[in-house]
Amino acid sequence: MKEQIVITWNEAEQEAERIRQEQEQIAAEKMQEFMDSSIGMLDARDIQYYAEITGKEPNELRRMHPEGGIDTLLRTFVRDETDDIINFF
Repeated sequence: MKEQIVITWNEAEQEAERIRQEQEQIAAEKMQEFMDSSIGMLDARDIQYYAEITGKEPNELRRMHPEGGIDTLLRTFVRDETDDIINFF
């Protein structure tokens, strides 16, 4: 018979806190990576990736990026979907 693994409530809380801190650190690193990237090199999938990992909306990321030229930003939208573009402008 296999030996059971027992985890106490305190151990579970500590592990949850460790995971939360790790996720926050990853999100901060990815946000810095996004801000350092040239937005002209990013497409809609890249924006969605950074949005998911940082917990921000795609349009919020677009507005935050220092290279906010209209021509450059238009390339970061999916051509078939207009909702994001309408909500952005």
